[in-house]
Formats: sequence, C-alpha cells, structure tokens
Amino acid sequence: HNQSGSQGTVVNAPAPESATVADADNDGVWTFTGWDHESQTIDTEDVAFVGTWTFASNQHAATFTYRSATAGMDLPASLAAPAPVSGVKGDQVTAPAPAEAVVAVADGVWSFQGWDENARTIGVEDVAFVGTWVFTAKPTPTPQPQPQPQPQPGDMPQSGDMPQSGDMPESGDLPQSGDSPQSGDVPQSGGASEPVVGVAPVAPFASDPSSCVVAPFVTIPLTEGVVYRMDGRVVDAGEHAYEYGSTVVVTAQPLPGFVFVEGARTRWSWSAPARDQLGCEAVDAGAESGALDQPGSDDLSDEVTVVPVRPVSRHLANTGTGVLVLLVLVGALAGCGTVARGVERRARG
Repeated sequence: HNQSGSQGTVVNAPAPESATVADADNDGVWTFTGWDHESQTIDTEDVAFVGTWTFASNQHAATFTYRSATAGMDLPASLAAPAPVSGVKGDQVTAPAPAEAVVAVADGVWSFQGWDENARTIGVEDVAFVGTWVFTAKPTPTPQPQPQPQPQPGDMPQSGDMPQSGDMPESGDLPQSGDSPQSGDVPQSGGASEPVVGVAPVAPFASDPSSCVVAPFVTIPLTEGVVYRMDGRVVDAGEHAYEYGSTVVVTAQPLPGFVFVEGARTRWSWSAPARDQLGCEAVDAGAESGALDQPGSDDLSDEVTVVPVRPVSRHLANTGTGVLVLLVLVGALAGCGTVARGVERRARG
C-alpha cells in the first residue's frame, strides 16, 4: 500500500496485521521482526521503510525403541535405545548402529538384528524407528565319557594269583564265537555327533553416502558361526562398497555345527541414491574444471556435504533468512491503509 505526503510530513511505519504467520506448505512460521525505521520525514525525495520477516521450521522428533524377538525373553535394562533426535520437514534421519551389537548377560547373549527401516525422511509428523534383538542361551554342557584305566605290564597277576584248574570256567560258560562283538558294534572314531550351538547373526550396518566423494558401503560384522553373503557372494568382515543408485542385499548362513535361534534375522537390504540425486553432477563439473583447486579455496573441506533441500514456497522462500517488505512514501499525505506483506508501498512526494 502506498502513502503520499507533502514535504515536512512525518510518517510512522505501521504495524502488520499479524506479527506471526503460519506457513503450511513449508511447515513453519514467519515472524515479523520490525522495520528499519520507526518513522521518517518526507523531504524532496521519496522515503522507504523496509520490514523484515524470519522463518522458523517446525521441529519434529525421530524416536528409537528396542524390542525382543525371542519369545518369553524381555530385553535387559542395559539395552537402552538411542535418545530421540529432532529435525525439520525434508530432513533425512538415519538409524544409528548400537554401541555394541552383541551384549553378554549371565545366561547368554543378545544380538542386534537391525532396524525396521534404515532411514526415514521427516514430513509434518514425528517418525519412529524400531530395533530388534534376539537372545541366544548359553549351551548346556553335556557329560563327557571318562576314559577307563588300561592294565599296565606291571599289573599282570602273579603265579600265585593264577586261577587254579578247579576255578576254570566250564566249557558251557566260555563265550562262543557268535558272542564276540561285531565290527558294527565298535564305536568308530569321529562317529559321535557334535553338539549344535545356537547363534544369532549380528546385523550388518549400511551408511548411505552423505557426499559425492564417499561411496555407499556396508559394514559386515564378525560373528562366530555365521557366514555373510553380499549379493550372493561370501564376504569377510569389514567395509564393502556398492554402487550409487543400486540396492545391496546381505544374507547370513550358519556354519556347520551352528543353528540360528528363533527370531533371528537373516536378510538385510539397503538402497543408495544415485549421484545426480545428490547433486554430484555440479561437483564433478567443478572438479574437472579445477574449480575446487583454485587459489583461496584452502578453507574448503575435502568432503562435499549434500544438504537436504527443503520445499520452497511460491511467495516466501523457506530459507530462514529475512524477507524484506518495502514501504515507500512520497508527495502529499493521502492516508495509510492496511500493510500487506511482500507488497511494495510507494508514494510520490
């Protein structure tokens, strides 16, 4: 709205209809912080007032909880889930790996099986992650057969101890040839079955790339009695990279002598965004042209971080910076109307 006034007229900056305005599209609130001048006197030229608005995004929580996948077993109090974190619309939250993926207790161990989702994007509501643990009981020890003492040469009976003829067994008492043990009755070496040990595979952890120079990768844990396959091929413990824009699948199998406990998770998958989704094309072009090696760029970090882009309003950009409202007063004073945000007010003196 424009105002006009004659030379020497003092004009006061009007207050907006509302000092706060909700922005549903960008999930936040605009707040008027004031004019650059409270009043100005018209002289021989136009005068202008500039008002500033700031934007604040609504905060939402990402919560983390743990659950037991083993029937009849509750999680111990020592397994505390990570604390909640906050974010705004458009932020991506990645579920963190636990400090310890295997936790020993008195009667066994708890093994982390992974989160229900590896990452979620915050919208206009809170998001929740659920992590699963399974319990493996300590194996019950089985009694081992004790070796029987064998007679030594010095233990042979003396002549005085030899049985007398009257003590000899009758022929009918002698063992017959058919009574001798058969070869099939003799325990074979290695014929005893080995005990089977219950295990739960520790969940691998995947970190989605946060920059254009760090490829996505999966961290394979070292778990006794478990072999991991990444896209069908056996992999060792450690970090293993995979391609941008692809999905990787990790599976677990028990080694001989081991079996997975009830509720154990054996398959995980992650998908990485493509490089163009991360805005890597601009980074690649800059690297090829030498823009990242120009003098004066020593303060640039080696890693180029990709920041989530939030939706932008058609009228007020969701940047968190001030939006200027211009009020211009000129000429003879004709009165003041209602202030409209974002509208240039101009008058002629």
